[in-house]
Amino acid sequence: MKNTWVIVANGWRARIFSAAGASEINEIDNLVHIESRLKDQQRTSDRPGDQSGPGGSHHEVEDRRNENEKTRFAKEIGNYLTVKLDQKAYKRLTLICEPKMLGELRKQLPARVQKCITQESSHDLIDATLEEIRDHLPMKVT
Repeated sequence: MKNTWVIVANGWRARIFSAAGASEINEIDNLVHIESRLKDQQRTSDRPGDQSGPGGSHHEVEDRRNENEKTRFAKEIGNYLTVKLDQKAYKRLTLICEPKMLGELRKQLPARVQKCITQESSHDLIDATLEEIRDHLPMKVT
């Protein structure tokens, strides 16, 4: 069992790595929340035209819906991490997330998962190589 997991996430994708040190990380899972990437029209393709209604522009409504999807995804990540903690898959977590997702995860992760967090970094490295992710880790992450 690797003791530390590294979570690299943005508003629609999370990559999960096990770490045996800053030099040895392996990707073990990948979570995708495709709804966060959809435009309003794609999400509700049977609804015609502008659905903004009184008091708000279509873009404001879409932005709120996208934020709601990010919240749902943060909860999904929290549920995943809770199950894996119960399975003793990790003891410590390092979070490397784009700034808005890092804030959302802080709000949505259960307290017992939050207690496992040893380091946080607000960078969007979702498309980064293993080498680039390693460069953002402390020398000792186990």
